[in-house]
Amino acid sequence: MKRGSWATAGRRAVLTDLLVAWGLATALVRLVARLDDDHPGWTDSAVLGALFVVGGHFRDRLKERRRTRARAAADRDVG
Repeated sequence: MKRGSWATAGRRAVLTDLLVAWGLATALVRLVARLDDDHPGWTDSAVLGALFVVGGHFRDRLKERRRTRARAAADRDVG
């Protein structure tokens, strides 16, 4: 399966990406709200660290998609 854009991705891949992104955002918002009320424990810190790592992974995938799309557009313009 190509990973160049949303149009070429399958429905399952798109749905999975959206659900994971929504889940990460929800977890981050709840964690930050909880940190305002309470002193953070080690589990809060671990979850926050994991969210940053996974978020960085998705950021890198999005950048790669954009690069692939830009390369494909440049190839179409040249060829």
